[in-house]
Amino acid sequence: TPSSRSTYDEWADSIAQQMHHKRFGRNRAAEAESERERKRRVAREKVAKEEAEREAKRRDVREKEAQETVKKARGVWAQKWRVLKEAKPGCEVLKKGDLPIPVVPKASALIDKDAVAEFLLSGIDSIDAKRKVVKESLLLYHPDKFGAVHKAKFVESSWTAVMELTGQIASALNDLNTSLR
Repeated sequence: TPSSRSTYDEWADSIAQQMHHKRFGRNRAAEAESERERKRRVAREKVAKEEAEREAKRRDVREKEAQETVKKARGVWAQKWRVLKEAKPGCEVLKKGDLPIPVVPKASALIDKDAVAEFLLSGIDSIDAKRKVVKESLLLYHPDKFGAVHKAKFVESSWTAVMELTGQIASALNDLNTSLR
């Protein structure tokens, strides 16, 4: 009968559509989920890249600030050396604070190999140039030589503290010199 046949055909078409929808609909759903996951991954990568760029900028700013700090400290150090060299023997006007100390001023005022290296060797790449700077500094701060040349320029009451600091600087320079070999 035609009416039952059309009902059967409609039913078969309906089943075929449901099967098609199940088979290809899942693929579309999976594709849609895959696309959403890809978009989330791209967004996470974009955020990570932006954060890495911000961190690189912050690092560059910190490095520039550190370089500026070292540059200013080197200027003060050079000025103190000029004053020390120009002071007349026997004047006894210099104090412990007038001693040029080759470290960047920080909260902790340790005079050690690392602090001296940061001050003297910052911006120097060549190992030979580093060795030369350290050797020249060792000559400046050698306790015996320093004492013979500069003792009469310092107030007697501060001389012990000056020599103590000079000894710390010389020790740090010796450690630094040893590490550069």
